[in-house]
Amino acid sequence: MASSTAAADNDATIFSPGSQAVPPPRARPAAGEAPPRFAPLPEAGPGLLRPPPRPVPLAEAPRRLGPDTARAAIPLSEHSGALPAVFDVYGDNVGLALAAPIFDWLFRIQDEPQMDVETLHQDLVSALKSYEVQAAHRGLTPVHIRVLLYGLAATVDDIVLKTSWGGDSPWAHKSMISMFFRETWGGERFYALLSRMMSTPRSFAQEIELYYHCLQFGFEGRYRLEPQGAAELARVREELFLFLRELRGDPPAELSPAWRGLVVERSRFRDLMPYWLAGLGVVLAAACIYIVLSTLLHRNATVAVGEVQALIRTPPPAPAPPPPAPPPPPARVVAPPPPPPPSIASLLAPQQQAGLLTVTTRDGATVITTTRELFTSGSVTLREPYPETLQAVARALQANPGLVQVVGYTDNVPIRTPAYPDNVSLSKARAKVVADLIAADLTDPARVSSTGLGSADPLEPNATPQGRQANRRVEITLAPPAPAQAVPAPAGPAPRATP
Repeated sequence: MASSTAAADNDATIFSPGSQAVPPPRARPAAGEAPPRFAPLPEAGPGLLRPPPRPVPLAEAPRRLGPDTARAAIPLSEHSGALPAVFDVYGDNVGLALAAPIFDWLFRIQDEPQMDVETLHQDLVSALKSYEVQAAHRGLTPVHIRVLLYGLAATVDDIVLKTSWGGDSPWAHKSMISMFFRETWGGERFYALLSRMMSTPRSFAQEIELYYHCLQFGFEGRYRLEPQGAAELARVREELFLFLRELRGDPPAELSPAWRGLVVERSRFRDLMPYWLAGLGVVLAAACIYIVLSTLLHRNATVAVGEVQALIRTPPPAPAPPPPAPPPPPARVVAPPPPPPPSIASLLAPQQQAGLLTVTTRDGATVITTTRELFTSGSVTLREPYPETLQAVARALQANPGLVQVVGYTDNVPIRTPAYPDNVSLSKARAKVVADLIAADLTDPARVSSTGLGSADPLEPNATPQGRQANRRVEITLAPPAPAQAVPAPAGPAPRATP
């Protein structure tokens, strides 16, 4: 009789009217004492979850958790940001959608070797409180909320207590069922509630579906200790599955409701785009190959030209010899020589002191050699102050007669530009620039000629930067004029004959 009374009182927590008092928390039964009995599931056979014979009232407002429950409600878990996606799947079952983060939490902790039980307990209490508040905000009735909350609380206790770290913890003394419903027999009551909901399955279809998910996520309850518990539990799951399949119908055959692609009008130009791109790639590849091969060929040709020039070592052309003197006529008078012109070395002394050029003699000729960088790299542009220096050279040459030969030289570093394909071309162009600048200041521009010898006749080895700079030069050679010829004396009047 006492057992029957206890069962009736415990049922009042979920289904009985609000006028019935809520019993205080019950202590665990002593050893050998049987737990209170609820309406059990029937034995195997047709209609495995047949409802109990007596009707069950369904009208009681939920026991509130306190005045600060709504204010203290927190998101269900750190995964609550994913709830919109969950509602897309379980949109017709709000209670199940809201429970998805709790199920995820329970799934992850089952395989953990160790947990902070106190922190986990606080987190799950907050999650269940938040679940109750959010379910009310989404329009669920109090009775349905209490049924859903009971199933979740019992599942949390069952899964935690069967872990290695949960069974040895004080969780059993402050379980979710005892905190939320003031009882300790969640493993029995879970199946009793499930059996009673099956008495009116259409009214509790969503709650039955959540209880089915609790079983799928690991809730065992009283079947954990029974000899045939695993088989009985599988039978319960199968019957719930068949009920839900009959209620909801077969699942859609398509995995996604929008699996078909969009039909886009095809453009002929767009269809040919891959071929255009492939052709363009071939053209670019051919152009790159041509440029590489042309560069290699040009470099090899430049090296060959330099080697040939090094073998030939062509000396600068000597000035033309003076014409032979005519035979001396008899009785001629030699004209006095003109005064000697000032020497080129003295005229260009300031430029020599500045280190811009040197003045030497070679085979009787005067040679003016530049000593600094005369041109900018790879071009025929004169550097400062060489335009004024060459004007001074022109004034010195104007004061000294003779033919002027301008010869340009470079170092052995090859040059590869469209304007100057090799060093010889560059040296000739530079010599012509110097010759034109000097000839412009002479009264007889025809005295000046120019040529270029590239890297031939180096003054220093090209192995160092100083040696290469010394070899990049221009030599201006003034050939000595032909010696002056004697002028015959004019014939005087013939002497008179004496009578």
